[in-house]
Amino acid sequence: MYDYPHFDGTQACHNPTPAAASAFSGTIGADPSPALALCSACPFVDECRDWALAHDVYGVWGGTTEDDRAEIRSQSELPAPPSIPDQLDDLVLAMRARVVDDDPILLVRAS
Repeated sequence: MYDYPHFDGTQACHNPTPAAASAFSGTIGADPSPALALCSACPFVDECRDWALAHDVYGVWGGTTEDDRAEIRSQSELPAPPSIPDQLDDLVLAMRARVVDDDPILLVRAS
């Protein structure tokens, strides 16, 4: 399990709109723009991004998408986060595809 970053409840993602919640949770096909806009004004954006870079998580974290974090890792000396078996990844992707906008869930890759 992960030791998630601890905030004080004032973080921008604490009570997001349904559209932003879908992007935060990593719902396939969700537009990340609403979540990224919330992150841009959040005082915890740096801590959140650093945590996400150290863990293999889905969705928007710290003003970055999964692709953004992969790009940051590829251009830096940051170690890649632990990967998961392909079968589990396929299961997680299938679950993400089934989440609807009004019922987002947070999915984190197991370490």
